[in-house]
This record gives sequence, structure tokens and C-alpha cells, in this order.
Amino acid sequence: MITETGELKNKLQDILSKILHGISDDIVIGECYDLYKKVIKFETEHNGDKQDGLKYKLDYINNIVTKKSDTTLADLNQFIGDFEVFVKKLYIILDEFSALADDSKIDYKGKDSHMGCGAYLNNMGKIKRPIGSQGESERLHKITNFDKKTQTQTELEELNENLNKATIDERSELEKRIKKLEGRYSDEKIGKYFLDSVVLKNYMSHQSEDPHFGEMFRRFQIIMVSELYLIYFFKSDLENGFKIKSSESELFNEYVERNIDKLKLKSEKYVPLNLKEIPSIDNKFNFLDEIFKKQHQFQIIGKGGNGKTTSIENLFLKCLNDYKKNQNNELPILIPLSSIKDVSSNIVSEIAKKLQVDNEDIINEMISQNNLILFLDGLNEINSSSIQTKIIQEIKDLIDLNIKLKIIITTRDDASSSQHAEIDYFNIPIYIIQLVKKEQIKDFVIKYCVNEEEAQKVLNTIEEQDERILKLFGKPLLLVRAIEIIKEDQQLPDNENDMINCFIEKLLIREKSEKKDPKINIDFYMYILAGVASELQLNNNMSNNPVTKIKFIQYIMSSAKKIGYNLISEDSMSSDYIIRIGCELEIIAQENKEIKFFHQNYFEFFLAYYMRNLIGHE
Repeated sequence: MITETGELKNKLQDILSKILHGISDDIVIGECYDLYKKVIKFETEHNGDKQDGLKYKLDYINNIVTKKSDTTLADLNQFIGDFEVFVKKLYIILDEFSALADDSKIDYKGKDSHMGCGAYLNNMGKIKRPIGSQGESERLHKITNFDKKTQTQTELEELNENLNKATIDERSELEKRIKKLEGRYSDEKIGKYFLDSVVLKNYMSHQSEDPHFGEMFRRFQIIMVSELYLIYFFKSDLENGFKIKSSESELFNEYVERNIDKLKLKSEKYVPLNLKEIPSIDNKFNFLDEIFKKQHQFQIIGKGGNGKTTSIENLFLKCLNDYKKNQNNELPILIPLSSIKDVSSNIVSEIAKKLQVDNEDIINEMISQNNLILFLDGLNEINSSSIQTKIIQEIKDLIDLNIKLKIIITTRDDASSSQHAEIDYFNIPIYIIQLVKKEQIKDFVIKYCVNEEEAQKVLNTIEEQDERILKLFGKPLLLVRAIEIIKEDQQLPDNENDMINCFIEKLLIREKSEKKDPKINIDFYMYILAGVASELQLNNNMSNNPVTKIKFIQYIMSSAKKIGYNLISEDSMSSDYIIRIGCELEIIAQENKEIKFFHQNYFEFFLAYYMRNLIGHE
């Protein structure tokens, strides 16, 4: 089997996003593909219809998307023909997961075993079918598990509740989202792809001439759109079912694989930074992996954008790979502490959530046995002072009671002096992350350029800068953004704020020109996110803490209203659109149904942008 990487999911995103996001902006293609792989590999209790022979599809997808090897018409015929097998397998999995209503199920083991693909799709309530001589259409009922709410039902309830409290201007956007969710069960656009997928099987069997690659690729897209949409539609049912079916060990392995896949591409551009212990007698510098070999518990501090998160993410990835190779039995867990927002939550409950484990006693046992490596990122980013005090005490207890448990903590250090007593909460070694040295700049440039010629041009431009600009490059975040700007313009803004502004605007301009997306209005996009930063500042105590997607959408709606931007016009940027583009360009980040700005520095930039451009003009 070919191993999928982030590169494959990125390419799938490129070739399918226009179609799938035309159906729903809520579809996260990478997440759906991860779930798709589980469905393909899952062994059902019913072994008919060659369902367990679908694993070749993963190789075929990799081949045709990455073009790493030739694909033939025979391969395509099999891929298309097995759409019916895929649909039946998905139906059987949903049945095994008790996700289908008992009063309308197909008897696939007995009298209905002869039924074709269309019958299964109809039964799942996915498409409209023509009835009568006039060709009217009948909307088929929705298949749901009446004992529990689906994700869609939960979101609809939240939206309807907000609708009752909304102003007249806010109601239009909310009503539009409600209508979109309610209509998702029988979307005409996806119905067309389902019907095309069914028809293609018969068409291919009667075709005499081989189609050209472009036509083969179009047919491949039809099948992939149909199959991934089915995964998306039943996403919550599948996730819950797989969770129940999986053992703890499988859940841990899935967590490891998921995070390796998430961080692998990012790690290829990692440049190790120096750290210095404080107070330091010998003024000696060390890399993080060298410190980790000697210290079980320590704290990393540094200013915003200095590379704290990137550094521990890289060490986290190394530990994940060691665990996967069975080089140790210590499971690495990375917890962004900003995700702890409820006084009833704690580090143990966050670990259980990450691993999808219901019993916290399992986590406590792993801690007592020193079978975890805890990466606790962003102590300063906890929104509430009372919650922060509680978490600090919990970390102290973990350290005091488990002296061999490996714990690495990061926090922001905005002190201008060398006195750091105010963040020495735990009586463990503290290392301050050092600025990028001049000799390290070349390493960054090489990592972020496609060839030697481009790298040399960037280096030449950097060397032409005065000391004031070169000083800014001590922060990896600004250095990387500067490299991207130089690659296009060969010149740089002269301060940190303008550098971030230039980089974000270039991302949006590139998105608009390369994808020929007429919806993007760069000025309004910037103004709306600036307004969102202002709302976060008012409600989040100047912290870039994640909020629910519903709350983030409310902030977008409020910001758009203040500047007179119409979110519901057909040609306008909708709330979902703004979020999707922001996530794709890594301006904002979404994880576990919560959203925040991609980096604290971005949040601070947009807040400053709001104060500079919008105060007094709303």
C-alpha cells in the first residue's frame, strides 16, 4: 500500500474543493478523506459484494492525484464500477453502527440482496427520484437515529435559538444558514453527481474507444465527489461508530497517525533554535532535543513569534515517530492550554478528549505509570485568571507527584529584563528561546525557497537591509513572512506590523488571482477580521483563545454590520466563506469545532488594524 501524506490531501483539496465547497462550505476535505480511508479498510460483519476488496482504491487515488504512476482505462473502469460496492459497504457499516432507522432498512442479507446502487442511495435519503408520467419529484425521508441528535440537528437548534435573540439585520444571515442546513439532505447539486456516478458504470461498459486523460480525470472527480460527500453527510455517525468499535490501543495509534500526518509537512521546514537556561552560569546554548535527553521536566519561555510552539511541535512529532516505531511506551500528548476554557475542565480531561477516551481513570493510570509525555503549550494563553491559577496548581501537582513524568511547558515572556521570577511557577529548569542568529538565516531561506537561485536572491536582499530590519528577523515568524514577501517583491516593509500586513494581503491577492475567485474583496475581508479581533479582545481579555464556530460567525456578522457589508448577497463573502478562506490561507485556524487566529501575533495585528482603520469610521 502507498502511504498517504499531507501532500495527497492538499492535492485532493485543490482538485475537489471548487465542486464540494459549491455544495457546502462546511465540508473539510482532509477530515473526510481520513474517514474515507477508515471506511475502505473497515471489515464488515457481512462479507458479500467484494467489500473487503476496496483497498486498491487508496492506491488508485494516490496514483491519479499525484501522477506518480500511470493509470489505465481498466483501473478507471474498476474504480467507477466499485462505486456501487462502496455505497453498499457504507450502508452496511452504518447499519452495524445503528445509524439507520429500523422501519426502512434494506434487507441486504436476504430478499433485497439483488438491489442496485440507486436503491441504497434512495434509502439513505440522498437524492430525489422521479415518479409518475409527468416527471414530478418526491423528496425522500431523512434517515436518522431518533435516539440521538445528529451534528446537523444540534447546529440547527443552536442557530434557531440565536435567531430568537437576533436583530433584524442578523436574522437574514442566520435564516440563510438555517435554510442551507435544512436543505442539505436533498441537495440537487450532489444529486446530479450521485446519478452520474450510477450511470457511468453502464456507460463505461459499452464504450469502445479509450477516453483521453482529461475525460478519465473528470469521471474520477465525479466518483470522488459522490463518495466524499457521503462520508461528510454521515461524518458524526461514522466517527461515533468507529470510536465504539476501536480499542484503546487503536485509538492511541489513530491519534499518533493523525498528528504525524498533520505535522509532517510543517516539520520539513523546521530550523532548530538555540535555548539558554536561566539563570546561566556558563552561558551555554543547547538545542531542544539535546535538553530533552537530559531533562524530564522543564519550561520554555520566549516572546511572541519566537518559535516556542513550532519548536515543541517538532519535538512532539519526533516523539510520535518514536512511539510508532515502538522505541518507547510513552505516548506524546500536545495540549494547547488555550483550549481549557471551562472551570470544570482540566489537563486530564483534555488528554481524554484528545485520545477520545471516555474513562479518565485510564489517563490517570497512564500518568502514574509515566506512560505519557505532556507538551503543555501556551500557559499565558489561558483566558481566565481563575482557570489559569487552577491549571498552574494542577501542573504543580503533576510535577510533585510524578517526578519521572516528562512534561514540557511553554509560556510567553514579555519581560524586558533578565528577571523571570514571575513565571517560575514550578521550580523546574527554565530555558529561554534565543533569537535567530545571522548564520541561521541562511538555513531558513534554503528551507523556504524552491531552488538555490531563488534562495540566493532572497539572501542578497536580506543582506542589503539595515540593522533595524535585520533585528526583526530574530523572530522566526517575521523572518519566514519576510522570505515569502521577498520571493515576490524583492523588497520589504520597514516594520513588524507592515510586514504582517503585506504578507496577509499577498495571500489574499494570490488567492483571488490564481483561483480567479470573484468573491474575495480584500479590503472588506481585512476589515471584517479586524472587527472580529476587536470582538475577541472585548470578550477574551486580549487573548487569542478559540471560540465556537457559532460565536465566531456572530462576530463576523457584527463586524460586517458595522462597516455596512452585506453577507447574504449572492456575490458576497458569506460567513462560512470567510472562515474557509481564512483556514486555507492559515490566517485563522479551526480545530475541534473551535476557531481562533492562526497566531497570537496575527490577532494583535488585526486588533491594531481595527484601531488604526476602523475606530471612528463605523
